[in-house]
Amino acid sequence: MQFTRREFLKASSAAGAGLLLGPLSGRALADRPPAPKALVSIFLRGGADGLNLVVPYADPGYAALRRAIRIPSPGAGSVPSAVDLDGFFGLHPGLSSFSPLFREKKLAIVHAVSYPDANRSHFEEQDVWETAIPKPDINVDGWLNRWLGTHDGFGPLRAVSFGDTLPRQLRGRVPVQSVTRLEELRLSTPESRRAKTMKALAGAYAQGGEAGGTERAVESTGRETLLGIDSLRELDPSKYAPEHGAAYPQTGLAGRLRQAAQLLKSDLGVEIVSTDIGGWDTHQDQGGATGQQANLAKELSDACLAFTRDMGPRMDNVLVLIVSEFGRTGAENGTAGTDHGHGNCCFLIGGGVFGGRVHGIWPGLAKEKLVEARDLAHTTDFRDIYAEVITCHLGRTRPGAVIPDHQPRSLGLFAV
Repeated sequence: MQFTRREFLKASSAAGAGLLLGPLSGRALADRPPAPKALVSIFLRGGADGLNLVVPYADPGYAALRRAIRIPSPGAGSVPSAVDLDGFFGLHPGLSSFSPLFREKKLAIVHAVSYPDANRSHFEEQDVWETAIPKPDINVDGWLNRWLGTHDGFGPLRAVSFGDTLPRQLRGRVPVQSVTRLEELRLSTPESRRAKTMKALAGAYAQGGEAGGTERAVESTGRETLLGIDSLRELDPSKYAPEHGAAYPQTGLAGRLRQAAQLLKSDLGVEIVSTDIGGWDTHQDQGGATGQQANLAKELSDACLAFTRDMGPRMDNVLVLIVSEFGRTGAENGTAGTDHGHGNCCFLIGGGVFGGRVHGIWPGLAKEKLVEARDLAHTTDFRDIYAEVITCHLGRTRPGAVIPDHQPRSLGLFAV
C-alpha cells in the first residue's frame, strides 16, 4: 500500500482528531530546526487597575487621587504595603511573588501602555488588543493566529488555549485547539476508526524506505505525527511532577499553568499557550492592599512564579506575556472602586527579557497630565510590545506581516 501526499494529509488529519498538525514541508525529522521558542499569553480580562498593580508611590499625584484604595508606600509603617522596585514604583503586595523574578532580572514591566484613540468598552478594547488592529471588523484574525500562519510548525501541536472558548487572539485561518484540561487533547475518535487509521498510516510509513523523496518525507513526517499523538495520549496531569522545587497553588490559573508546563516540556512543538483570568472589572469594593484585587494579584503572581521555577532553564526559550484591555481611572469612585480608564501596565517574564526595570516614559499623575482629567496617559503603544515580542523572541517573520499599518518603535525590552 502506498499513500499519496493528499491521502497522507487526509489520514493524518483523521488520526489527529482536531490537533493542529505541523504542515508537511518535505523536511526529514532529523533536518528540522531545534524546538521553537514559545509564548504563554495571559489576558487579565475586565481591565486591571495598573496603578495599583505597579504603584507609582513616589508620584505625589497618586496619593491625591486615591484614599480608600491607595497602596501604602514601602516603609510607610503600614502592613501590607507596596514592594519597592526602584525607588519610584512598587508592586502591589499581592504581587509579591513577582519580586524575586524582578530581582533576578527575569521580569520586565512596561507602564503607561495603551494606544491612540482607545475607548472604555470591554468588548471593543479586547478586540483591539487581541487583533492588534484598531477598530477591527468581524473577519480580522487574531494577532497570534496571523503569526502562526507565517511559518511552518515544528511538531504535531502548535498552539493550545486553556479555557471555555477560543480567545480572539488565536482565532483565524490556522486551526487552534481550545481545551479546559490536557485530557481533552487525547484522541477523541472511536476506537475502531482510530485503529483503522493508525493501521493505514503505519502501512504507509513502512513503504517509505522504498519510495522517492516525497514518500520519504511522508514517512518521516507521518512517523513524527504518530509519535506526537502517542505522546499526547500519555499526558496525564495527575502524574506530572513539577521540577526545581516549584509548588503550584490550588488555584484555577496555577492549574492551567501547571498543565502548560507539562505540555511545553513534552517537546511537541508547542509555540503558543493562551489562557486568561477574569474578575478585574472592579467598579466597587476593589480593595487596596487587601481585598478583591489583592486576591487576584496574588493568584496571578503565585501561579507565574511556580510556572517559572518549574520550567527552570527552559524559561530562556519561553516568554510569559501578561496584558489587560485597559487600565482604570486615576481617581477612585464613590464606591471604593475604579472605572474604565486608559493607560495600564504589562508584564513580560523570561524569554531573555531586559528585566529588573520598569520600562517606558512615565507621563505623571498631575491633573493636567491626565487624559480627560481622569486617566493615566499612554506613552507606549501596546503594538510596539507585540512587535518586539515577535522580533526578539518568537522570530520567524517580520512584525509588519503580523501587525499591519503600524511602524513599531524600539523599546529595549529584551537583552539582545
